[in-house]
Amino acid sequence: MKGVRAFTLLGKRVLSTSTMILLAVALATFAWSGMAAAEPEEFGTELQNYFSNANTTGGQAYLNITAPLEGDPTATTPAAVEGETCAMIYVFNTEQSMQACCGCPVTADGLLTMNVSTQVAVNAVTSGLIHDGSIRILSTLPNAFPVPFGDTQPAYAGCDSNTSICCDPTAAGSGFILTPNSELVAWATHIQNTQVTEDAFQADVPNAAELHDGLPETCADIVALGSTQGTCACVPPPPTATATPTATASPTATATATATATATATATATATATKTATATATPTATATATATATATATATATATATATATKTATATATPTATATATATATATATPTATATATPTATATATATATATPTATATATATATATPTATATATATATATATATPTATPTPLPGSPSTDATDPGGAASIVNNTPPGTALNDLLVAIIAIETAPTHGNASTGVITAPATWNLLSQNTSTSGTDLQVQIYWKLAVAGDVGGLGNYTWDFSDTFRAAAQMENFEYIGATPFESTTANCTATATSATISAPGFTTGKANDLNVAVWVIAAHDALAPTNVSYNFNSGVGPTGVGPLPGFGTLAIPDIGTVTGTQTATGSPTAADNIGCQFDLSPLP
Repeated sequence: MKGVRAFTLLGKRVLSTSTMILLAVALATFAWSGMAAAEPEEFGTELQNYFSNANTTGGQAYLNITAPLEGDPTATTPAAVEGETCAMIYVFNTEQSMQACCGCPVTADGLLTMNVSTQVAVNAVTSGLIHDGSIRILSTLPNAFPVPFGDTQPAYAGCDSNTSICCDPTAAGSGFILTPNSELVAWATHIQNTQVTEDAFQADVPNAAELHDGLPETCADIVALGSTQGTCACVPPPPTATATPTATASPTATATATATATATATATATATATKTATATATPTATATATATATATATATATATATATATKTATATATPTATATATATATATATPTATATATPTATATATATATATPTATATATATATATPTATATATATATATATATPTATPTPLPGSPSTDATDPGGAASIVNNTPPGTALNDLLVAIIAIETAPTHGNASTGVITAPATWNLLSQNTSTSGTDLQVQIYWKLAVAGDVGGLGNYTWDFSDTFRAAAQMENFEYIGATPFESTTANCTATATSATISAPGFTTGKANDLNVAVWVIAAHDALAPTNVSYNFNSGVGPTGVGPLPGFGTLAIPDIGTVTGTQTATGSPTAADNIGCQFDLSPLP
């Protein structure tokens, strides 16, 4: 680990003072000796760096990965338009043992950021958490598709729902073989004892051992052994606080606004009752004053009695108008004055005691309006909206099985079913024959298929006189599952021959969208052309078949295709290959898809057909 740190010193972005002094001395020494200081290459299809002190209290470290290239606006697939590539990430401990792996899509100019502690070194197959180790990243073509709705996507395979591609670091669907793609660039931060540093990943080119079986198959082994462990994660784990959005039910409280209007209206009515109570109280006070005045009048002479009579008449003018008429009889002054004065006291009986009963109007309080709060029960109905993803699953290619005769040829060829075959999978086989020395032309040869296999119609099946290609299919039965099926194709003569079989899952009741494969034969060319057509359904799988005579290598021009090459009689026999690509939209023009054979030009045939999805 110290050696890696020293090697990446020039790429670090944070340097201590002592380190800068040592670096200056080192550069001066190089200049003096005439040597140039080499800078690390940052771009590459294979990147490597280390991490330290993960899952400790020292801080958080991150990986940053980007694809610095552009997409192709003229491409026929969403992934190619976006320039999407897969960052296959493999995590090792300090004993160089792979502990976790995952595949993450990265679009052109996109940035993938991963937390080392929570996404990279958190789920090791042996110990759960890793503190120190190394990370290796391979840039490859997308090699998988999202699983059908209702199935569980493997935790190690990251997907892009916008382009319908996935990145499988095990490459289980292509025989544990990865295909390199465009270059990536990445940086990593490191938790040191006193600071956090950052440097670029070292770039390299992966060798065949890493791409074929080495890293992919080891990844497949650890995710199988670890059950739910042995995986890293392209996206951070979701926060646990997301369950609280149910508080949105509170808006129903606005329904209580109608209750307040009736409560205040009845309260104002009691104000008028208080005015009548005071109005009647004042007249009774003057009536009692006149009763004492007449009592003193009887003690004196009659002459003074008349004088006092006039005074009392004015005081009690309205209540005792008849009392003044007895003023002439002075001898009887005592009985008249007091007898009539007391009746005026009864006038107080009309005091506004009856006005107070109006207070009972307050009994109309409208508190019963509050029960309308029960409307809150309707807030929970929105939770079912997540059930809408009913996308039709695209057919998925499985693992190939391939075989070839000796260079001298044979009268038959045997091919096993692919190891990933499941019950009711669609099996498609390419059988190619080429003319062998001292024997008849392949173009006129007869190929006899096993009894349970069906011949797919082709608009052409021969190229020149040296090459014939036939395509067969059947649905897998119990004896075919897991690669146990074994089938023999017989020939009418001895031919150099190759066979390649592939299984496909999630196929509709009518497997082929068209009953005829669209094929083109080209004589003496290194380019094999498979003519295209317009898709009749959404979410179907486009399959391209390329076969060339007398070749050792074959590669598609369109890197968006998931490609599996077969084998042929070394250097002299036919070489087949399958290419597959998911087509999400109906009416898509697939266009002519080409592949290149090496080392030389030869007769060849290319075909295209589409597989229908489940209904």
